[in-house]
Order: sequence, then C-alpha cells, then structure tokens
Amino acid sequence: MELLELLVHFNRTLCISLPSALATTENVKSIVEEREGVPAPMLELYVNGYKLAKDAQLPILPSIIRARVARGLLGGKGGFGAMLRSMGKGSGSKATRDFGACRDLNGRRLRHVNQELAIQKWQDEKDNREQQKRLGISERELMIEDTPSGIPGWYLPTPSWSEGIKKSHMRRQRNTKMCQNWLKARQGGREPPKNAPRWWGCPRGRQCDFAHGEEELRGLQLTEHKRLRKEEEDCEKQCKQRRYIEYEKDMRSDLADAVQQGLSRRGKLEGRKNMQELGSTCQVDKAKNDRTSWLESINDSLALTFRYGLCEVRGTSNFGTATASSHSRIDGRWYYEVKLITAGVVQVGWAGESFHTNSDDGDGVGDHVRSWAYDGCRVLKWTEGKDLDYGEQWEAGDIIGCMIDLWKGQISYTKNGKSLGVAFDNVNNSSSDERFFPAVSAEEKQILLMNVGGQPMQFLPDGYSSLQGTAHVPKIVEDGSQCEVTAIKSDMQDRDRNTIKAESPIEAAEKDRADWSKFTTAKDLEQLGLETLKEILKRRGLKCGGNLEQRAARLFSIKNKAWDEIDAKIKATVHASQER
Repeated sequence: MELLELLVHFNRTLCISLPSALATTENVKSIVEEREGVPAPMLELYVNGYKLAKDAQLPILPSIIRARVARGLLGGKGGFGAMLRSMGKGSGSKATRDFGACRDLNGRRLRHVNQELAIQKWQDEKDNREQQKRLGISERELMIEDTPSGIPGWYLPTPSWSEGIKKSHMRRQRNTKMCQNWLKARQGGREPPKNAPRWWGCPRGRQCDFAHGEEELRGLQLTEHKRLRKEEEDCEKQCKQRRYIEYEKDMRSDLADAVQQGLSRRGKLEGRKNMQELGSTCQVDKAKNDRTSWLESINDSLALTFRYGLCEVRGTSNFGTATASSHSRIDGRWYYEVKLITAGVVQVGWAGESFHTNSDDGDGVGDHVRSWAYDGCRVLKWTEGKDLDYGEQWEAGDIIGCMIDLWKGQISYTKNGKSLGVAFDNVNNSSSDERFFPAVSAEEKQILLMNVGGQPMQFLPDGYSSLQGTAHVPKIVEDGSQCEVTAIKSDMQDRDRNTIKAESPIEAAEKDRADWSKFTTAKDLEQLGLETLKEILKRRGLKCGGNLEQRAARLFSIKNKAWDEIDAKIKATVHASQER
C-alpha cells in the first residue's frame, strides 16, 4: 500500500507517514495529540489559509498542513485591556510616544504621513527663518514647537487606543530660566574660582533644570537676556560718547587765557608791577563758539550737531550722507580730519558738484561717479559704486585724515598721521572748473566728529591747508602797562550769526554785493544762482535749503525788513547743543 508523506506544523514541524487509505484529518489530529499532548477535538487543520473539512483530501509534500487550537482561552467577564493600561501608567513606566509603525486607514505608515507634514511645515516657515536670521535670533532662542499630540516632532494626533500625553503631566523644558542660586553667587562682581565648573554656586550642580549662564539659556528668556545686555552696552557706549564730547573744549578760549597768563608772568620777570595794581586792563577777545552750519545732511539722513567748531555726525537712516559744499575748492591742496567715535561702516572722502545720492537705496559717497571714499571698517576704497582693497582696519578713536591735491588730481588718506598712500588718481579730469568738497556717509548708529579747521588739526600734513583756515592764534600787542590780546578771526568767524543779526537787510545786501534796486521780484533774484543765494541766506542766518525758486522767494521775503520783523519759520534753527 502506498505511503503518503505529510508535513504538519504545530509549534514545530512534524513529519507524518500514513498509508493512503488512512490519510484523513481525524488520523492526523490523533497523531498530533500523541506527540504534542493537545486534545484532538480542539485542533483544526488549515492549508494555505483554508480550513480542511473532515472528508477533505490531505495534500502531500511540499504543501504544509497547519494545526491550530480551535477554542479560546477561558477568562472572566473582561477588563484585561484596562488592567494592562493601568499597569502601564504605574510608577517607573513610560507612556507610548512612538506610533511610527502604525498605519492609517489607507495603509500608510504613520511615520511617513508625519514626515510629509513636517516637510510642508518647514517649507511654510521659510520666510520666518529668514526674518529670524536678519534679527540675529539663534536656534537656542526658539522654544520647542507646540504640537497637537504634545510630543515634539509628532504632528498627527495620537491613536485612540494610546494612553496619550497630557500637557499638565509634561515637565518644564530645561534651561529656559536662569538659576537664581547661580546668580546670587555672582552678585557684587564676585568671580568663580579658577577652573571652577560652569554651575559653581548652584547646589544642584549639573542636575539643575535651570540655566547656568547665557551659554545654557534657551527660549524666550535668552531673547530677553540678550535684549537687556544690548541696552546696557548701548547705555555704556552713550555715556562714553557723552564724556568724550564734553572733553572737547573750546581751544581758542583756552589759548587766549594761556596767552594772558604768559604775559603776566613775563611782566613779573621784567620787574614790572602787577598790571592790576597799576589799574591797567588786559582785554582778551575770546573766540566765540562757532555755530556755523557748514555741513549739510542730504534729506535729513544724518543728525548733525555743531559745537566748538566741530560737527558731530550721527547716523539715523539706512546710509545717510552729508556734504560740506560751502567749503568747495577748485584748486590747491586741502585737508580735513574725521575722528571715529564708533568703528562701524562709514565712508569718508570727497565729491564733485554733480554728486547726488539716495539714502533709501543705501548709496553714499563713493557710490556716485563723481565721488571718492575710504571705508576702514571693510578696508575698501569706493568710487562709481565699485570697491577695491585699500588702507588699514580702523578702530574707535582713530583720526582719519582726508587729503585732496587738485593740482595733481589725487586723493590720499592718513590714519593717526600715518600715510595710507594714494587712493585715487585723475579725480579732476572731467572738467577744469569743477569744484570739490568733503562728503561723509554713515550707517545707522555710527558716530564721528568732523573737523574742517574749526579746531587745530591733529595731523596736518606739509603742503596742505585746512578748509576753514588756520586755527585762531591770538595776536599780542603790548604797550607799557597795558596789553591787548585780539584773536585773529577766520572767514567763518566774520560770518558769525550774532553779527549778522545786528545788520539791516540793506547792509547785508551791500556785503553780498547785491544791488537791491535791481531786484523787484523773487524771479529777479534767481539770476544770482543757486550757490550765491545759499551763501547770502547763510550769512543772514536764514535757512538755505531748497531749490532755486524757494531760495529766491525766501530771500526776497526779507527785503527791507529788520531782523525782528523776519518770520521765525525761515530763520536757521540753532540747537541747544550748539550753544556753549
């Protein structure tokens, strides 16, 4: 009789040989009962997922017959799943937070769906990341994002069968607040010992949930900490600048006082009695605080403060520019100085009469074809908007000398008296009668002091002259027991507004070489030209801005009027900082 070889799998694979006449499901169950000890009535046979009937024909090799227990486990009334969940929430256990291997109703893994949402969220926040980069916000300042599930990085809701994550049960994120013990340990300027750990002063040490210093701080507290630190640094910088500007004295008055004291000592050495005992007088004409607005801000893009013959230039816009067109020159060798209060992006140099710029576009001196500038912050020279390497890196407190040789057509610079070499050649090749004047541009919050000759130059090179004339040197006239010290005034002092105010419009017109009888309308005054009208208005202490028609109308409006009769709106404003 033919034998049939059968493979039956029940926990393990069994090889069974039966005659073909006895190869029934009941006999196979009996053999499995003998070998495995499971009662035959509880077994069911399956082939390829289909249950075999009692009279079904058994398949031979290589098919495998699988035996399974037909009945379930005996149990109580239920509640087994609830018991498992309650045990899972017990002490020492962690709630399930990884659902990536689960599938949704479409059969997709939840981790793949979550990754798609994460990519979409990253693309949507592109603009926010660029704005944070411009504002200097680091990743440590950003809190971990709040998700619907409460699990960082999981943007899907948690499955209904999961225990879930309650936000009230979640611990506060570490290092989002400063450690108070750490701060108290450093009060009063106390320094930690050498080689002390970062958490020195905190009894919890590295196990502390709070931040020990800015390096560990995260989130909104880091942003607030950086803001407060920046405010302190700005306040300290402002105090230093204020102390520096107060230190800038009126050298002309000090010089006259020194001369007077020197004359007194000289008289004593020559055996003369004290001049005050003789009833003599020693008069000193001290140089007044020069309030002349010789520098003009283009479109009010810079804040200018005139004091002691200097001009403080403060950046208030994107890239503001100021020009000293009243000191324009057509030939010669000229020099002015700039003292840097801050060492940021500033461009100092010269410009021609056709120079124009736009602060909103970030253009300044050196960006126009008829302008030339040096920027020591970036160590570059600029003209026609093109830059080349030049000079040395400058720092706050450096004095930059700006020289122009109109005979050779060269522009050069110095740093603290040290020559940086020729920066530009052939600057005056466009027109033989073009005039050149100083020009500076500065970024917002940059500060510098500009001196065109109102104070003695620190590093005036040989062969060059300051634009505003030499410093005011007292002239000494001695006659017996009396002496008189008279300060030689420069051209700008001759235009002191206090003197101009005492003049009538007719006297001022005569000094301006303007015949008022020829000008019956404001239109007639336009014949004088833009620059001439500007000079006349400046001499009279009036506002000198605007176009040709506006300047002519402003000047014509004061014809035959005394100073007190002139509308205050057209008078030049003198800031309190310009007073001594």
